[in-house]
Parts: sequence; structure tokens; C-alpha cells
Amino acid sequence: MRGLFLLLLGVILTALACNFQLGDAPVSQVTATGNTVTFIAPALNSVIQEGASITLAVRVKSENAEATSVEFLHDSQTLGTVYITSDQNGNAWTARFVWQALGARGHFLSAVAKRADGSPLASTEITVQVASADLALEPTLPINAGAGSSGTDSSTTPTATTRAGVPTNTPGGSGSTSANGTPIAGPSVQVLASTLTLRSGPGSTFSILGNMSRGDQAAILGRNGDRTWWFVEWGGQRGWVTGNTTFVAINGDTTDVKFVTTESTPLPSSTPLPSGNLVPTSTAGASADLVIDSATLNPPNPRANQTFSVTILVRNQGELDAPSSLISGLFQPGNERSEVAVPPLAAGQTTTVTLFVTLQQAGANQVGALLLDVKGEVAEGANGEANNVKTLTYNVN
Repeated sequence: MRGLFLLLLGVILTALACNFQLGDAPVSQVTATGNTVTFIAPALNSVIQEGASITLAVRVKSENAEATSVEFLHDSQTLGTVYITSDQNGNAWTARFVWQALGARGHFLSAVAKRADGSPLASTEITVQVASADLALEPTLPINAGAGSSGTDSSTTPTATTRAGVPTNTPGGSGSTSANGTPIAGPSVQVLASTLTLRSGPGSTFSILGNMSRGDQAAILGRNGDRTWWFVEWGGQRGWVTGNTTFVAINGDTTDVKFVTTESTPLPSSTPLPSGNLVPTSTAGASADLVIDSATLNPPNPRANQTFSVTILVRNQGELDAPSSLISGLFQPGNERSEVAVPPLAAGQTTTVTLFVTLQQAGANQVGALLLDVKGEVAEGANGEANNVKTLTYNVN
């Protein structure tokens, strides 16, 4: 009888251990079944001029209309809370909050959908890069007309841009001009790469319509489903360009840009996007300047629920030594975050650090963002702060 009692007691204690945890447990992303919150503006890794006021917008989907508010956060600090209004559908609604971009470095923007009692229902997070407004403005060369036009318009007025490639903003629009010098009233893209391909559809397998050059700007007319490609008008021609912010800067509010489809047929073979790190170098006075020379996933295409590594080569290309700092990575799907310390780096020195990540879901064409010096511990100067983000693309099997 004593042996049976001890056996039953062991079973009860084991069951309790499966249902309770002692101490502080890791906090994971909160996403209840049937409830989601998704950023629709700004785009992941957008480049924003410091001091600009932009609209943060998220789409809330709540299976049982449980979500009554959205808390917006910047670098884990609360910005404010937006509540659902009586004229909105409780099952699917959009929350907007105006944020002034301050601090020339990378930032995390978060949104948490909450129930009426304040408990979290679902959350999401993106990274953006803020470029210093103190950068000297330089006029660009006259913008060449796009494919199908008669050539360069001699009346084109040079557009003021920062050295980081971020156009100056004007209230009510994107602050951009089209290829023929006409102001662009709505959102636009500006080319940061040396060349950018204009395609007949939202993908690198679609036929090429023309090539845009660094500094060229185009009005955004539509988007694909996950906002990774933009349908634009440039030089009198319409086509698709990548939304990868390594190659383009997104200007203006893209919250209300409509989803559009294309009837174009992809080519049988893939044409790659422009390659290279395209890291701007710092031309400011003597300072440290950290850059990511390379980042390698192992394996290159991770598997869901299996930990993979990201080996990152960090270099101080500045003239002064850099103190220790922190790299933070945000990986899709699921907004999984991982961080690793970077040791002090003397001028010209290189080091290798490794992140470890576990993704819970499978998916094709996923994006990861690596953010250098996430806590702003290294004084890199205005230009140096503008090259602290590197993006990765991969498939999760």
C-alpha cells in the first residue's frame, strides 16, 4: 500500500510540473490562435530622415473581435495606445499612430494588440533605419528619363538628397520629383543602388522593361501582397521594382497603397537583382564606423523548429577605435529576435560573431534584418550611422 501511495504521489507531482514553472520563464511573442497584428507602414527596413513625422499603421485581425486597442512601442518604450472606434469592424481594423523619427540609427518599432482588460492578444515588430537630418545636402545630377521617353529633360531641376540617399521630405507628399521633373504628390521610391531593374511583374523572373539609375525616383501606384515589390510609374512607363531597402528608399506614407495584380508571365529563368553590399562609407570627420562585411546562414535555408546560426563579419572602417556594442537580428517569419555582443574594435580591425536563431514556421522568400550598434554605444558620426542595417533573404523549409 505504501508503494502504491508513493507511485500515485509521483504521478501527481509530475503532472503539476508540466503545468507550472518556477522562476522567470522566457517571454515569447504573443499570438493567440485566430488573432494577428501586421505592420502595413512603414515597410520593413525603411530608411527615414531624422525629424520626419511618419504614420505607423498596423492591421489587426481578431477572430472574436477581442482586440480593443493597439499599443505602439519604439525600442521597447511605449509611444501611445490607439483604441478601436465605434465605426470599425472588430474582426479586422487598422490602427494608426504618428511617430517622429528621432535618433540617427536603427530602431525597433512594435505593436501589441490588446483585449479590453489590457492583456496582450497578438504582437509584431519591424526594424527601420533613421538617417541624420544634419547630413549636408547635395544636388544630384539631372535625372535621366525612363525607357520609352525622348531622353533627358533639360528643364529637370536637381533634387536635394542627403549623402545617405534619403530625399528631403515635404508635408503632404513624398518630397520627390518624377523623371520629367514633376513633383510626386504621393509615396515614391528612390534608387539607392547603382542600377535598379524595372520589371513587368513582382519578381526577378519577370521580363525587364528598363533600368533605373541611382537617384531616380518613381511614384508608387500599387503593391504586391506582402509589400516586397512596388508597382511604380517612371519616365512615362509603368512596372515593378523590388522593395528591398538595400536598393531603394521608400518615401511618404504607404499605408493606403492598394494591392494590384499583373497579367505578365514570368520568364523561365531567373534574372538576379543587383549584387554587392552597397554599404555607404563615412566621409565625416574622424570617428569609428562599424559595417557588416558579410553574414552567412548555416544552413543557407534553415528548417522550421531547428536552430541555425548566422556568422557575421563586422569591420570598423572608421579612423577611431570602437567600444563594445550589440548586434540585434530580427528574422521572419514570426519576428524572431536574437542578439550578440560585438567586442571592442580598433580602427581597421575585423571580428566574427555568431547569432543563433530558431524559427517556428516555414516559408519562402523570408527576410532577416541585422542591426549594428542597436543601443547607440558607438559614436560613428552621421554618415556612419546610416550603414548599420544589413538584410538577408532565405527560405525556411
